[in-house]
Amino acid sequence: MDKKKRAMIGVVVLSILILGYVGWKFYIARESPVVEASGTVEARTVELTAKVAGTIESLKVRAGEEVNKDDVIAEISRNDLLAQRERDALNVAIAQNQLNDLLSGARSQEIQEALALVNIQQVALEQSARDLERAQILFAEGSISKAELEGYEQKHIVALNQLQAAQAKFTLLQAGGREEQIKAAENQVKMMEAVLKATETVLADLKIVSPLTGTVLSTNYEVGEYVQAGASLATVADLRRVWINVYVPTDDLPYVKLGAKVQFTVSGLDKVFEGVVAEIASRGEFTPKTIQTKKERTNIVYKVRIEAANEEGFLKPGMPADVIIPKASLTAPSQEGEQQNTQPEQEAGSS
Repeated sequence: MDKKKRAMIGVVVLSILILGYVGWKFYIARESPVVEASGTVEARTVELTAKVAGTIESLKVRAGEEVNKDDVIAEISRNDLLAQRERDALNVAIAQNQLNDLLSGARSQEIQEALALVNIQQVALEQSARDLERAQILFAEGSISKAELEGYEQKHIVALNQLQAAQAKFTLLQAGGREEQIKAAENQVKMMEAVLKATETVLADLKIVSPLTGTVLSTNYEVGEYVQAGASLATVADLRRVWINVYVPTDDLPYVKLGAKVQFTVSGLDKVFEGVVAEIASRGEFTPKTIQTKKERTNIVYKVRIEAANEEGFLKPGMPADVIIPKASLTAPSQEGEQQNTQPEQEAGSS
């Protein structure tokens, strides 16, 4: 019996110790002047990808180097696109010349040549008319046959047609291009210019530029390698300002205020950094599995964004960080200038 009593006493004592420890931890947590949380350092990061497939002609950066916005990071070679641009530019020039000819009308020399042809055909028609008149007299006298007369008549008709054609050409050259011809030529110029612009846009994509000022985190290819469109050539991050997303339990959220100054440490650096609460989520969520907190995992938590300056560059994306947020007071100034509790109270007379 003594052994059983001693065992029971031991169980009771152990239970009391466990409950006491849990109660002490709970009390310490409630009375702690700070909210503790953890997260990972993040920064604005971009992947510099190839928009056009081709061979890397030059790679101008290495990991760890600083770059400025719009700096050329790499260049891709595509000789076929260069040749296409030359062809497109030539087509634009041809179309523009054709339009200019229509707008300016025929050259003076062409008009003079057409007028000279009209004069020649006029003389030829007059000569054929005299020949036909003489042939008709000879036919009436019986000196030539019917067939010979018809030959002169046919020559006169041909001379008349040739004069009319020459006159029409001369009139057209004087008038210049017709409205529908000019419109068609203008459309042709616009179409050729659009084709050239499209080719030049693709050529511009052969230069890979950084959209931000930052640090090159990595490069993934070497000069001479062939890359497909969409391949990531380098990763650049703006490390001048970083942030940490932490998750705060519901019970601690009222103590966290926008603009509050916080402190945090990161693994591997014996230094305390300062930051500020920049954003507090308006909706709660279950604790992410990748986040460790001192609360139960089933608790609802709120994402809090901590931003920090990083001019010295000590902080790198991916570093684990432990954040300490000083608890803010739960009282706020009333409209009369007094302090009032921000927690909701039961209305008088309500049950």
